[in-house]
Amino acid sequence: MKKYRLYILAYILLLSMGCTENDESVLLKEKVDGFRELYAKSEYTEIYENCTNRMMVTTTAKEFNSFMKVAKAELGEFKISQLINLNYISYVVGDPDIISTYKSEYYTVYVTEKFTFNKVNNDLKLSGYSYTLNAG
Repeated sequence: MKKYRLYILAYILLLSMGCTENDESVLLKEKVDGFRELYAKSEYTEIYENCTNRMMVTTTAKEFNSFMKVAKAELGEFKISQLINLNYISYVVGDPDIISTYKSEYYTVYVTEKFTFNKVNNDLKLSGYSYTLNAG
């Protein structure tokens, strides 16, 4: 009987861990979608206000808005993307980062985008964004 209890406990633990990862991927998708919605409306200040303190220390709101305006002029309107890579980075001190890489299509160009989110109190906050234009 103890053997079955152990298997049931292990099964419950595995399920709960799976749910956590699934919830995190759903949250990550929501955050990237939210970024894209604000990008489409050119609401860069709102994107910036939801970034990590680490991002705000290294980049002012004015610098972030300027970068996003240049990005919008270069990329145009977002069309579609596909997640191609997901990395988790843990630190000795501090909250972990999640870096999601997308192959994205805008109406004028194809790019590789990287979104870096920092896990803070069971939420994800943007701590970095970059894009690379793809040839062809």
